[in-house]
Amino acid sequence: MTSCFGREGLLDQMSDWVQAPAAKVWWLHGIGGIGKTQVARALAARELGQGTAVAWLDGQSVEPSPRGVCEALADALELGDDTPEQTLASMARLRRGALIVFDTFERCRQIDTWLRQTLVPALPAATRLLVASRDAPVPQWALADAPNTLHATTALSALDEAAARRLLSSLCMPEADQAVAFRFTQGHPLALRLAARLTQGSLRHSDRASSLQPVLDALVQMLHAEVADPIVRRALHRTAVVRRVTISLLRALMPGADAHALLDALAALPMCSVAGDGLLIHDVARHALAAHFKAIDPAGYRDARRAAWQALHTESLSASRAELWRYTADLLYLVEAPSVREVFFPSGTEPVAVEPAKLGDEEAVMDIATRHAGPQESALLRRWWHAMPASFRVTRDAHDDVSGFLCAAEWSTLPKALRAGDPLCNAWQQHLQDEPVEAGERVLVLRSKLCASGGEALSATDAALTMDLKRAYVELRPKLRRLYCAVLDEGSLADFFRQAGFRQLPECTITADGRARTSLMLDFGPGSVDGWLSQLVAVSVAEERVPAVRLDAAARELQVDGQRVGLTALEFQLMGHLVRHAGQACKRGDLLDEVWGSRYEGGSNVIDVVIRSLRRKLGVRAACIETVPRFGYRYRAP
Repeated sequence: MTSCFGREGLLDQMSDWVQAPAAKVWWLHGIGGIGKTQVARALAARELGQGTAVAWLDGQSVEPSPRGVCEALADALELGDDTPEQTLASMARLRRGALIVFDTFERCRQIDTWLRQTLVPALPAATRLLVASRDAPVPQWALADAPNTLHATTALSALDEAAARRLLSSLCMPEADQAVAFRFTQGHPLALRLAARLTQGSLRHSDRASSLQPVLDALVQMLHAEVADPIVRRALHRTAVVRRVTISLLRALMPGADAHALLDALAALPMCSVAGDGLLIHDVARHALAAHFKAIDPAGYRDARRAAWQALHTESLSASRAELWRYTADLLYLVEAPSVREVFFPSGTEPVAVEPAKLGDEEAVMDIATRHAGPQESALLRRWWHAMPASFRVTRDAHDDVSGFLCAAEWSTLPKALRAGDPLCNAWQQHLQDEPVEAGERVLVLRSKLCASGGEALSATDAALTMDLKRAYVELRPKLRRLYCAVLDEGSLADFFRQAGFRQLPECTITADGRARTSLMLDFGPGSVDGWLSQLVAVSVAEERVPAVRLDAAARELQVDGQRVGLTALEFQLMGHLVRHAGQACKRGDLLDEVWGSRYEGGSNVIDVVIRSLRRKLGVRAACIETVPRFGYRYRAP
């Protein structure tokens, strides 16, 4: 099988594992393009030929939540279940052997613990799980409390020269070119496949690169130069800005072109493959193409991202719940704000296990809290521990010791006694009363997030905890409206808070152990997490001439980052006055005269009520209405 040159022995071992009584999980890992997916596809094809049921899960398109994984399993195995609990029960009753392949698992790291602690134990004895990931498994997969779980871990490396030559021969590369191609690509399978598509002899005069990435960059650019059709070449560049390529996206990115013919032409390229939700350009090649496109045509690069955002945003508004995660992932991919991307897609971090806290973790968690936040804060968190133990999640190191924790919960689940005894909760309660959310909208509170080494400082452990919080975002959407959190030191994440749309709440600042805890609030807006992501992308792709906030006089409504928001008559008049006097401090008395009329004899606090409502409707743009202490308000166009 051409996709497994040099891996035949490994494939035979994996086939034996599927058919024999053995531990349930095989973990395959390695760098991008090294051949993990090819091996997994070869094993799946072999097992299908022997009558084994196969479920293929792609981490690029599966919603990274228990619900998303169970829905994908139910569809692949035709279980017909509606809930995760039903799917797990049906899986346990399967009488025939089955192989589950979870490819690109690094995109779903936040459900690692659920996979290990819930899904795998529920699998019947004859079912096997192959995980293909860039990351090695966290140490907890091999611990004693997970018996019969991990059968083997295999790190794929580059091909040796003999295997590389066999691969190149199958791709019709002349034998005279093969030695040079092997040296140039260092045996990297994707690079070898790209090299085979180049003009014969084009590598002979190239110097051997010092690292793999320049090799891949050079090969991608050579391949791009060899695409003869200028329309296909342009499409290759423009589609490199998106996570996946669909017919509708091609129509948006290449107006006037035959989208179906273009999709076929792109699918024929060696770095492209057709997946369940569209065509995928291998991410190593995609990054190189996008960087090249941005360097040679920055205006075209921005235009392509803008066209993609407009198409994805429009489609996401009518997407079903089952399809929504794909659009969430598409929009996340378009976010280029460096601080936001680093929080959601941390670079260079080793895998860290995050899991629900255990009963015996209490003192380790409180020790971290005392060291980095103080004894008063630790005492408050202990009250949380005893009232809501499920609100704590912890990270563990290679020795299975607690290395960090977060405490987070949905607001409506907090016991009244716990809220009443916590100064932060009291402050957030007051803010929710002043600026309420709509009925049915949900609020998440992050009470604390600390690491044993460094407290709130950025680290691999902190990144893992943040990714776990992203899991909560996904599970609560599309009803999640607001997130409250408090930090001891805003400095290290100031850029992220600003770019992500967090609003500082000075009135909610509290002091404990002699240190101030600054409260921040993120209003996701009426579109919840997906609307917020759409706004983040809109900010980075919008042209200067398109205002982020616009008052539409004809429709008597606001447009906030492309989304229309209805206004009451008072809200429209007050917003209109502020916009007309943008940049100027407006007196309360002037606002009363302008909006309510000179005959109004009520209190001026009526303005505050309308301002709070406007800020709520502005969502992540709420900060554009500034409070001028003891004077009034000022509007600054974002």
